Amino acid sequence: MKMKPTGKITKAQYEAMSHSERVSYQKKRLGRKKRQRDRLIFGIVLIFVCAVGVTLSFTVFFKIATVEAAGFERYTSEQIVAESGIDLQSNMFMLSTDKAAQQLQERLPYIGKAVVRRSLPDKIVIDVTETAAALAVAEPGGFTLLDENCKVLEKSVPVRPEGTALLLGVDTASILPGFYIAGADDGNTPEQESVTDQAAQAETTESAGGQPAGEKKPDNAVVLQTLLTVTAGVRDAEFADVTAYDFSNMNQIKIIYQDRLTVLIGTATNLEQKLRLAKRTIADENEKRPMRTGLVDVSTGSKASVRNEEHTTGVDETTEPVTVGETTTRATE
Repeated sequence: MKMKPTGKITKAQYEAMSHSERVSYQKKRLGRKKRQRDRLIFGIVLIFVCAVGVTLSFTVFFKIATVEAAGFERYTSEQIVAESGIDLQSNMFMLSTDKAAQQLQERLPYIGKAVVRRSLPDKIVIDVTETAAALAVAEPGGFTLLDENCKVLEKSVPVRPEGTALLLGVDTASILPGFYIAGADDGNTPEQESVTDQAAQAETTESAGGQPAGEKKPDNAVVLQTLLTVTAGVRDAEFADVTAYDFSNMNQIKIIYQDRLTVLIGTATNLEQKLRLAKRTIADENEKRPMRTGLVDVSTGSKASVRNEEHTTGVDETTEPVTVGETTTRATE
């Protein structure tokens, strides 16, 4: 029985074939070449069709017909759509949703978060979450308002809004609404991971009661990182009635309670423990003397002392100075 060759064969093998085998072999060979040619043509046609489809998608199809906004109270839908920079009839897949969201958060400061998403075939949906003033910085001409993430919301406000805490030791004069007090170039809130390390480095100077001689005052980036940690810690500890934060000295951070008690935190090291201790101490003092004024020192983190010390935020129309009281000491439980 003769061999039926498959694939390529030698000349000798071909000559050894019978006539019928040679005919069969040639047919298979021609069929194989045809299939290869057909596959090549199909691939070229497929690439061409895909290219045409992509071109049409970016030029003819998927044009933006409507833009909808939701989740707003302060701004109108028309304002949000206009400030997003989204153009009707432009291609929805050419739109950078992240850029549009960032633009909204900068141009409309009271938008704390914006999410821009596509809804096929021709709609863009903008979901916004508004933010609110939580902090106020006194400057010539009025107050600069910030939200809890230290994003500047508004400037030259004549009266500090009720419920906002006064913020000392932070310079916002050059920061425009829509940007954070640091990191304004990218508009993002900076990371807070380095706060503990920075506080630990400052720990050695805390007992001196001030910045070391000749040390450069921390810039806004460092102040912001620590401020975010402290304010978040106050919220997490449910430390109510904080009326001011004093970051004038990063080694002697202070929290003002009800415009009458100054809580000396020191650095942000062991912040959670310090805040728990301060809360217990203030609760005890409120039971004994509800209108007690003075200074609650929890800077060591291990004990609290309440002593006579006058303190003022330096803004006469918004706060009252702390006056003299008796001195007590409380250790951690």
